[in-house]
Amino acid sequence: MALVRLCGLCGAKVPQGQSCKCQKRRHQEYDKARRNHVHAAFYSSAGWKHTATAARARAGYADEYAMMYKGRLERGNVVHHIIPLEDRIDLALDLGNLVCVSAATHDMIHRAYGAGTAQKRDMMERLFAIRGRGVHPSMDCPGGGQKSFFF
Repeated sequence: MALVRLCGLCGAKVPQGQSCKCQKRRHQEYDKARRNHVHAAFYSSAGWKHTATAARARAGYADEYAMMYKGRLERGNVVHHIIPLEDRIDLALDLGNLVCVSAATHDMIHRAYGAGTAQKRDMMERLFAIRGRGVHPSMDCPGGGQKSFFF
């Protein structure tokens, strides 16, 4: 008999290494109801895939945040926009606006972005320091109508 596990959502028995059917439905419902379709199309584009691969290769597939601030070598597989697409779509493919991080670091970054303007600005400054750039001191927060974010 094959090894099985319990699905974390519905509790059904699922063969080890396979996804539960409820997971597929959950993703389909999310895509239909909540996902930003413009951003979803962008992340599926050849331009993004090429740029993301270049960002990962530049980082040596390592978590750049963990390397700089924790002194640890961790695998990086997520490419994060320092200034989000919602704030500056023109920087979507700018390697200077991208940092390669792990999924855990990416979650931590987004928690900081959602914690308030000061925390978002502090995190952006830390991320731009990885790129050797600084956030413009007159900037209150991205999306506030400012067009110049860099020194």
